[in-house]
Amino acid sequence: MSRDNAARTTGRELKQSNICQSVDASGLTGTCDRTIRPTSVDELRTALLEAAAIQQRVTVRGAGTGLSGGAVPDGGLLVSLDRLEKKIVIDPQEMQVEVSASVTIAEIEEATRQIGLFYPPDPTEPAASIGGTIATNASGARTFRYGPTARWVDALTLLLVDGDEISLRRREVIASEGSMLLTTKNGREIDVPIPVRPDIDVTKNTAGYQLDDALDAIDLVVGSEGTLGIITSATLRLLERPEKTLSLLIFFSDQHDLLETVDDLRERSRKERIDVPTIGSSNDPEDPFSVRSIEYIDGRSLAQVAEHIAIEIPTAAAGALWVEQETTSVAIEEGERLENWWRYIESMSATTDATIVGLDDRSREVLRDFRHQVPLTAHRIVEQFSMSKIGTDLAVPEAQTGQMLRYYEEAIETSGLPAMIWGHIGNGHLHVNFLPRSKEERSAALVLYRDFAREVIRRGGTVSAEHGIGKIKCVMLAELMGNDSIDELRAVRRPFDPEDRLGCGTMFNSLRAGD
Repeated sequence: MSRDNAARTTGRELKQSNICQSVDASGLTGTCDRTIRPTSVDELRTALLEAAAIQQRVTVRGAGTGLSGGAVPDGGLLVSLDRLEKKIVIDPQEMQVEVSASVTIAEIEEATRQIGLFYPPDPTEPAASIGGTIATNASGARTFRYGPTARWVDALTLLLVDGDEISLRRREVIASEGSMLLTTKNGREIDVPIPVRPDIDVTKNTAGYQLDDALDAIDLVVGSEGTLGIITSATLRLLERPEKTLSLLIFFSDQHDLLETVDDLRERSRKERIDVPTIGSSNDPEDPFSVRSIEYIDGRSLAQVAEHIAIEIPTAAAGALWVEQETTSVAIEEGERLENWWRYIESMSATTDATIVGLDDRSREVLRDFRHQVPLTAHRIVEQFSMSKIGTDLAVPEAQTGQMLRYYEEAIETSGLPAMIWGHIGNGHLHVNFLPRSKEERSAALVLYRDFAREVIRRGGTVSAEHGIGKIKCVMLAELMGNDSIDELRAVRRPFDPEDRLGCGTMFNSLRAGD
């Protein structure tokens, strides 16, 4: 989940007569008949029962930081969980934390930091609620090493649209022979068909339900975007907090050298990415250049952000990599580790003299601020023209990252549209951000976005790597999967919500591929 424009739009709700107007960080606006902000699960259940009695649609909203419009209502009842009673209970022995859905990523970070633990996925937006990040299977920079949210959810509670409830624990309910049997708190059995989807060879994918022939029920709910039920609480796995973290901002004058460095760091990090510990600590990497994150910022972004930050950016920089490495011991002395990195950076033809190092909290915060200023700068640019940026969420197989970046660059150059590119290059996941200055440029950017999506699909990628489908990418999902597969997803949803009242317009709409 990206930080992007969440700070400007989070939580905005306007009451006009009897109609509520609501918007999330995607900029999409919707209306509802009424809004409730329950403080307890019992209040929420009562509201759902009242809605069921009049066949009212229901949309659930967390912190409003989503970037695909999933929390934007399409009529009916809007349930905002921002006032739900907060609970954070940490079990240091089991390396777990139990949280209510309204708890934010920042609050989990603060609570776990105090006892030397951390929550590995670390979705980018600290104001995001954990319920929302589970519903979208959110991710962030550390996803390169630790994977997305789903991997770290051990248990959750799901409130159904009719007020009934399902409690799930990992490895207790597994799909078998194309179906999954769930039992609600009231004893009702829900038989869910589980079709097998063809694998998409990407390390981040939030396009539709995650389905396979041995699917864990937890993984069906994670990433379901509020279409199966409302997540009210969850138990998350934790790891020991690394004793040391090194951050590096490395500039390149040649994009070819930058891409070679990405490939090399990805290969060096391969073992730690596969062998993520299930309990205990994140161990020292075997390779001295194994990293937990590889982020990319293109030359256009660097040029635009230069005047807003204290960091000196080389004028000839074609792009930069922000990488982070963690260790949990003093097996390598700090000075030796830095010297090793300096030699490595030089060997990869990076601009050694301009490299910026973050060794302590203060210097790392400077680098984090730099990363934060990139999307903020994009917003400042478009706001001059009373426009909003258009950001993509596409990912390709990691081996095709360089080819896809060149495709983006050439298409942007040909179109003449202003744009900035940044994102999670280690995962093959780059955000192209169009900066339209007029309605005509906005229309042209949307056309180019669709072209990018089709090219990504052709290369075996996904149209949604971390933000979810929401209400703004339904047609792209249909193009990715095909109409028959969309119908299969609808069949998965139907046992949870036979009347099609929950999350209407999210993930599915009336359009089909080709419409």
